[in-house]
Amino acid sequence: MDDLSPETLRALRRMTVEADKLIEGCVRDRLSLATLMARFLPALERWIGVKGAVVTTRNEHLVEQTFTYGEWTLLGGADLHAEEEGRAVVVGSGTSMWMKLSVAGSEVGRLMVLLPGDRRADEGELRLLLAALCDALDVVLATVHTAAAKQRL
Repeated sequence: MDDLSPETLRALRRMTVEADKLIEGCVRDRLSLATLMARFLPALERWIGVKGAVVTTRNEHLVEQTFTYGEWTLLGGADLHAEEEGRAVVVGSGTSMWMKLSVAGSEVGRLMVLLPGDRRADEGELRLLLAALCDALDVVLATVHTAAAKQRL
């Protein structure tokens, strides 16, 4: 995917601005990670058309927690490690893809989405959009994990 269409660039810009505003509001209001995810994951449907999504990461107590949205149960608890990162894989009547969440170069979780239909032809564009969403989540997770680590001291 060497050349991005103007439509893709506009969608990427709109999505990242909206994601940043959503996250900024949650951080400003000191909302829990669960509340942030309850707002962020449904927005994925509007931004990239997901039918379902799951995020697994450490929460404010540095305990692994899973946050889900939508038709995630259709995947039957799919293994987030089964496929190569950023690869579009057909699952039933949809397509799944996952990406790492990282803080300071260390993996702190994963985001996996379920999209309607066979989207393998859109793999490069989907990877770009998911990477931008993961970057937005990485920023908030860095804050949450740093604060939790300080509380433990």
